[in-house]
Amino acid sequence: MYSFSIIIPIYNAERTLEPCIKSVLKQSFFSYEILLIDNNSTDHSAVICKRFLKTDSRVKYFLCKEQGVSAARNYGIEKANGKYLFFLDADDLIHFNFLEIAYKFLRDYNTDLLIPRIVRFSQNIPKKITTKSEIPRFYIYNSKKEQALSFATGLSVYRHFQVPKIIKRSIINSNKIRFICNCSIGEDLLFNLECLKHCQKSAYNEGLIYFYRYSHAYNQNLSRKYRPDVLKERKKIIFTVQKYLRENNYFQDFRKDFYAFCMNEFFACIVNAFHPLQADGKNAFNSIVRDLFFIKALTYKFYEPKLICKKIFLQFLSRRKYRTAAFIIKALQVLGIA
Repeated sequence: MYSFSIIIPIYNAERTLEPCIKSVLKQSFFSYEILLIDNNSTDHSAVICKRFLKTDSRVKYFLCKEQGVSAARNYGIEKANGKYLFFLDADDLIHFNFLEIAYKFLRDYNTDLLIPRIVRFSQNIPKKITTKSEIPRFYIYNSKKEQALSFATGLSVYRHFQVPKIIKRSIINSNKIRFICNCSIGEDLLFNLECLKHCQKSAYNEGLIYFYRYSHAYNQNLSRKYRPDVLKERKKIIFTVQKYLRENNYFQDFRKDFYAFCMNEFFACIVNAFHPLQADGKNAFNSIVRDLFFIKALTYKFYEPKLICKKIFLQFLSRRKYRTAAFIIKALQVLGIA
């Protein structure tokens, strides 16, 4: 049995797929398999996949006829043989010693779930990666309360809590955890949250580097595409997170983190409302600013710079200052905040 199953869902990823696969094949650790799950691509993605099949027996290619990234990931779960699962997007990369660091950490600390550090890039990955200390830090969460703390803190730092995780396959299979196929936004968060419920120990390792490809172009990143149902879908995520915190009696402890998360979600809705394809921005705005979660989120004080910027913008919006809000959105997009 392999130590890791790397599941890569693919849909029309011919521009970024090859460097993604190569970032895995260049690993300093060798006990892994790569599961390339083609979600009915219409470009040359399949050709690229089949070329790698000839070079390494650990590379496996599957055609998933059911549409959607969640279906492709679920298909990968069914085909995986590794002790641990890791989901890698076809436009992202991992550091050359990613799997070696992960294996040694999982072996030494016996964690069920391991969270890497995200380093964002647009065209070229950074040559030098800085850390706050000379030795990369790590945190181990040994109790449900500590795990809830890491989750709640992550709500205000990572929108969607969408950081890819390394998770024991036995936990996913024994609890029949799968991605929700009819969820168009935040499926990562919902999946990770379900995994977290069944983990006894989780951890974050700053030395474990995942390179996330980010684009300012509206139609490059799925999270930045225009969605007419964005408010409805993001409200589902908010309700699910609130339910998790309340069921575990953590809501009062992490109330501020929860509303920081709400503000991030509503901010994403606002960005969507400013999208060039949005025909009726004002109605979209009105639906958002009248929402009770939105109103409550604006009552909290936040000290993280990005949250402060977003709160200022949302306060302008709540007073119906649309032109000013549009200008701020443009500025935040240039700064990489929106």
